[in-house]
Amino acid sequence: VQFGTINDRQWSFNNGGYFSTGSQNFLSDKFPVGNQQVSLIVSTREGCVSDPLNKSFTIQPSPSVEMDFEDVCLNTPVLFTGTNNTTGIPISKWYWNFGDGTTGSGNSPVHIYQDTGVYYATMIATSAEGCIASTSQPISVLIPYLDLAIKKVYASQNNDLLGLSAEVVNMGNIPVQTFQIR
Repeated sequence: VQFGTINDRQWSFNNGGYFSTGSQNFLSDKFPVGNQQVSLIVSTREGCVSDPLNKSFTIQPSPSVEMDFEDVCLNTPVLFTGTNNTTGIPISKWYWNFGDGTTGSGNSPVHIYQDTGVYYATMIATSAEGCIASTSQPISVLIPYLDLAIKKVYASQNNDLLGLSAEVVNMGNIPVQTFQIR
């Protein structure tokens, strides 16, 4: 329409029924994956009607992704891992926001948090076709502490020797493989 004030838009999707709206931004619904056709006819208050504008386009599938990591102690490296769960849709870019004002890239970045607290890490993956998938999860950054507790004590006697053993539980957040009591 060359002249007048547009007051109606008639949209047709995939040769289906017409939808009429006064808004120019009503196309917020998702289209299904595959080839799509859209047609638009506009009308003015003055009675003018445009010729149909027809466009074809293809909606590519979005990837499905997930992230993995473990809560970490302060100033300890944490490995973030991004996983693409969709076969046939390669990821071309991985972007990370670690929630503490820093970012990273790649599907397995390593990050060190400088302060304790709960942060919300976000991973954004972009497919080769430009489709985006994202996910966010909280990560707890803890003050490291060692807290070993004795759960059970066992005693045994063999001749004149007394043997002691104990079952020890790690209540802290620092992994302990072995320890020695002196």
